[in-house]
Amino acid sequence: MKNRPLVLQLWLFMAGIAALFGLVLMLVLPKLLGDFFTDETFLTIESAQQERFPIILDQLRDELIARELGLAPPGPSDLPFVEDGDIRAVTHVVLQENGFFKSLFPVTEELKAMMLEGVDLYVSEGMSRFSYTYQGKTLYFSIAYGEQSDTGMYMISYMTNDYIDELTDTLFDRMLWVIGIALLFAWIPAYFLARFLTRPLIRLQSHVQEYAQRSLDEPVSVQRGDEIGRLAQSIEQMRVQLRQHDETQQSVLQHVSHELKTPVMVIRSYAQSMEDGMIGEAQLKDAFTVIDREAQRLQKRIHELLYMTKLDYLAKHKVNVQTVRLHELVEAVAERMRWLKPEINWQFHLSEQLIEGDLEQWQVVIENILDNQVRYATTTIRIDVDTDEAGSVRLRIWNDGAPLEAEAETQIFEAFRKGTDGKFGLGLVIVKRIADLHGVQLVARNEAGGVAFIFTF
Repeated sequence: MKNRPLVLQLWLFMAGIAALFGLVLMLVLPKLLGDFFTDETFLTIESAQQERFPIILDQLRDELIARELGLAPPGPSDLPFVEDGDIRAVTHVVLQENGFFKSLFPVTEELKAMMLEGVDLYVSEGMSRFSYTYQGKTLYFSIAYGEQSDTGMYMISYMTNDYIDELTDTLFDRMLWVIGIALLFAWIPAYFLARFLTRPLIRLQSHVQEYAQRSLDEPVSVQRGDEIGRLAQSIEQMRVQLRQHDETQQSVLQHVSHELKTPVMVIRSYAQSMEDGMIGEAQLKDAFTVIDREAQRLQKRIHELLYMTKLDYLAKHKVNVQTVRLHELVEAVAERMRWLKPEINWQFHLSEQLIEGDLEQWQVVIENILDNQVRYATTTIRIDVDTDEAGSVRLRIWNDGAPLEAEAETQIFEAFRKGTDGKFGLGLVIVKRIADLHGVQLVARNEAGGVAFIFTF
């Protein structure tokens, strides 16, 4: 089955189920039919018995009267009706309480013993139906009781299993034909059903193989409302996400190469100039300052890239949760950031608030966000730590810099988003990823007189 096409596997599976159903039906059907026809046989016997018993009682009464008048010989006599040999006919035997059997044919001792045992069961347990095996056949007996001239009589009526066997065999043979034809016609639609189910799967397989080769231009073309359709939708979503990932990756590589290439080129050009003696001693200090600044820029970019890789790893693992005193963390980081732009007026409105999260990561968040604020603030930075109307902890950082562009409110947290000063960076991307890891909502928006970044825990 491993190397067979799926359509063949499905067809064989459905055909096997149909064949198994037919086999089970053939095994169970005789038993079901046998029980049904056995019950019908007893009902037939009892119906004939109810019809004949009153007649036989009247005949026995006439016989007793004739015997009293001397018109009939004393002792038992035959019942005044004949059997026609039909396998559906019901045979009747009368057993008088005095032990006399009345029948149209001689009753063997074995039959008498069966009938007497049945009468005993009827008297002791109330059983009116029973069956015995006699001369290779099954006899189905039914017993009824009546009285005539103060004499009790048991009417024992029976049929053989010949009619049941003939009817069961005939019906079973016809059912075999019906099942065989049904299986034959079931296999044909089963094949087309298998084709119907596997055709879209084959198309999906073709799409997935193309996507595995990073050929992501052709969308999934399977339009269905069932589970296969939902699978196709999932594959289409995967294609879109892979395409976006590839585009983002290409953009990141382009920007990373640019961000790393520039400081490396500056450092190498100064080093080459120093080696060639093109920079005099008076200019060495300035040259070393430029080299150091570019090296720091290069180090910062490498650190950000490594930290983003670390965040990708942490996204698949649990966050190291601990209690963080948010107001104290904000104040401590802000004190270290003041020297970057001493002329900025810092305003703090910090209430005591505790959050759960990774202390190291939130320290990175505060450092990156305040670095961004210092870069764009004109005169003032305001930091609020409080709770909002819903009782959630809120961190709001506002600066009086230039407002964000219309699309920047949603795109500002994208990788290598270019700022108004022409610089690319990953600081805000790292901030957004850490916020997402902690389930914290982060928005950037223009407000009166400036721009605000708001964290809602």
